[in-house]
Amino acid sequence: MAVHTIVYRSVPVFNGSVSSYLGEVDSILATARRRNPAVNVTGAMLFNEDWFVQLLEGDEGDVQSTFDRIAADPRHEDVELLVNRTVPARQFPDWSMGFVGDAPAVRKRFAESPLAAPGLVLREDQIVDFMVSLAHDEAGKV
Repeated sequence: MAVHTIVYRSVPVFNGSVSSYLGEVDSILATARRRNPAVNVTGAMLFNEDWFVQLLEGDEGDVQSTFDRIAADPRHEDVELLVNRTVPARQFPDWSMGFVGDAPAVRKRFAESPLAAPGLVLREDQIVDFMVSLAHDEAGKV
């Protein structure tokens, strides 16, 4: 069954210490992991100190509603929609919200990727492939 996918990139807006904004990221993940199963939305979020990139997948209406709520969150700005399309299958069927961002090597790989370069245009499949590869690679190390 086809599913709808949205991928966006945004800039975190956190004040205070590193530990306080990591606490905000934990709060964001906890909320997503609580809300997403109720609307059958799955996905993954990448985070470093400079960017959020998140992939949401599920029914088009549920994904769009979830994205609209996220886009209005004051904990980030400059929300840029990178992918908005229907795909043949979910990339993260078992993850209410996977997370990549803890390991310095992952942050470095993300920071050096085209996703982190403002204004660079990538094909949608390149964006999704990068996110899927990074998220699954990191999950395999756990």
